[in-house]
Amino acid sequence: MDQKQLLDIFLSEAEELIQTIEQNLVALDSSPDDASLVDELFRAVHTMKSSAAMVGFKKTSEYTHVLESLLERLRNKTMVVTEELISFLLRCGDFLKGMLDNVTQGRDECDPDEFNKTIDALNQYLDLPAEDTSQTGITETEAPPKTSCYKISMSFQKDIFLSGHDPLLLLLELQELGELVRIEPNLSNLPDIHEISPQDLYISWNVFLKTEHSIANIEDVFIFVRDNNDIKIQEVADQFDEGVEVDEGTVDKKKTGETIAVSHKTRTGLRKSTVRVKTERLDRLVNLMEEMTIGLDNLFLLVEKSAIRNAKMVDQLERLVAVGREAQEQVMMTRMFPLEGTFGRFKRMIRDLAVSQNKPIEVTMSGTETELDKDMVEKIEDPLKHIIRNCVDHGIESPEERKTKGKPEEGIVSLKAYQKEGKIYIEISDDGSGLDDHRILEKAIRENLLPGGATPSKEELYKFLFIPGFSTNDEISELSGRGVGLDVVQTNVSKLGGTIDIVTEKDKGTTFIINLPLTLVLTKAMKIQAGKESFLVPFSVIAGLVRSRHGDIKTIGAREELINFQGKYIPLVRLDEIFNIESSYKEKSSGIVVIVETEKKRFGIFADDILDEQQVVIKNLETNFRRVPGVAGGTISGDGQVSLILDIYGIEKMLFNKDDQSVVISAGGNNAQATI
Repeated sequence: MDQKQLLDIFLSEAEELIQTIEQNLVALDSSPDDASLVDELFRAVHTMKSSAAMVGFKKTSEYTHVLESLLERLRNKTMVVTEELISFLLRCGDFLKGMLDNVTQGRDECDPDEFNKTIDALNQYLDLPAEDTSQTGITETEAPPKTSCYKISMSFQKDIFLSGHDPLLLLLELQELGELVRIEPNLSNLPDIHEISPQDLYISWNVFLKTEHSIANIEDVFIFVRDNNDIKIQEVADQFDEGVEVDEGTVDKKKTGETIAVSHKTRTGLRKSTVRVKTERLDRLVNLMEEMTIGLDNLFLLVEKSAIRNAKMVDQLERLVAVGREAQEQVMMTRMFPLEGTFGRFKRMIRDLAVSQNKPIEVTMSGTETELDKDMVEKIEDPLKHIIRNCVDHGIESPEERKTKGKPEEGIVSLKAYQKEGKIYIEISDDGSGLDDHRILEKAIRENLLPGGATPSKEELYKFLFIPGFSTNDEISELSGRGVGLDVVQTNVSKLGGTIDIVTEKDKGTTFIINLPLTLVLTKAMKIQAGKESFLVPFSVIAGLVRSRHGDIKTIGAREELINFQGKYIPLVRLDEIFNIESSYKEKSSGIVVIVETEKKRFGIFADDILDEQQVVIKNLETNFRRVPGVAGGTISGDGQVSLILDIYGIEKMLFNKDDQSVVISAGGNNAQATI
């Protein structure tokens, strides 16, 4: 394995380790007596130290070594968990993340002065006497540890180097725990020199270690190699006199009891077998599967149109096409990632905001195993961040205010995700003051968004919160009120093909409900003919179909057309006019209208015909062409032709005024009035 491969493995693992460190620190803040969290923290930092040393990042290895020493005091219970300590360790994790970001971008690991400052801060905790508990929460130390001697037998798999591990580094780690009295290499498996492969390991070892550390500390050295290799540890203190071996020749012959085998500990629950794959490879695999599926569709069309048409051939080809479609869906599933990591990062953010505002807040999470497309996970993070900041700042009251309302002083912010009816739902809730309908109404009237005396529904009222700059908070803080940022939330959620709803009750709390499609890449769409071109309309936005006949379409003003749908007239859109394509309409009032809707508006798209429905992979036009307003992307149909996928939210933005949220005309005759 070359250095570049080792570096790629390190960077990938380091990112996961930093997330593990942060998530366990936040969890430890809520459960300071949970020893398993401390153990998990220690293992993550320990692994980071070893991995950094392996790829030559000395500063990172040195920093994590000192951090590991501090965590060791938590493991030995010579230091207790405090809020101040957790905040300090979180800053240490941030510094570690900064070092990783630097090496990822090809810079030096860190600024030497900043490095020295952080090391000094760590040493301040380590150098304080154990009886000083005023600042760090250090308790009295236990009795001086006993010096013991251990025999460690290490036999590794032949291909251990391919996994990125090096036994030499393990020996160096053992040396850090104490004195290596003797190291005995076993060369019995060493082949002839002409048969030796430099990528294989043929040597095993017996190591004799004198140390004050416990057997658990020794086991930690082998955390990530013990499951697949033969590691045995046994205490041999009776063979030594005050740490000096009495008879070297008797060490291997004397049986001192049964060997203490290193237990194969696993993380909580069943360990799932996983493989780390670069996203570029996944994207390439998606492209290949799409090309294969298109090829099968083309072949099927050719066979159907062929003069020589064999029934068995058609049947087998239909099965092959179905298998291809299923294979394409399974490949797309490899792009799905659980929301656990995203929710975990928000938990840290909520803690920091709560501390800064002196608001004790409990964070609950559910549905973290819910999976979302990798692109969707990245793009939804910012909208969720806006909502969470509003929950903490504007939703959760101060402890004093909660107490006067008869609430617990500790507020609750809940993060929940689940899948329902082919969509992903994410709910962000708080048990705070809730939205004040009266204040929102007053603000809307004051801003001339509603006439005086208006009585809008709750749904209509809450839509004002998503207008840029609309806020009921009179004070400007770092986070500000509910309205600041919510227009950004709605815009970003709309771009993802999703919607957002609000459920609230005064003094009970507020819930923001976001629903999203499973993926931005694979979608089910209806293919329509408009003029001489074909377009695809995502099924997720289709509300219905209407066959238009003479008299169903009305014109108001100079050009605006309306179509009757379910007793009401809604705007009608003609794609030939939007995209300036040649029209082939024989009768402008006869055709099929596809009714689409967003969270703001419902309108119809005129089509000459409905061709079929397809499962398509969306291709970004900007990669090979340029951005086209009203078009979400393109795909290649089974007949080899390129079809454009309509961006319904983009069309809405292009054609309809922001203030014109609900153009609806009652289908009651010629004297109907438009309600804006």
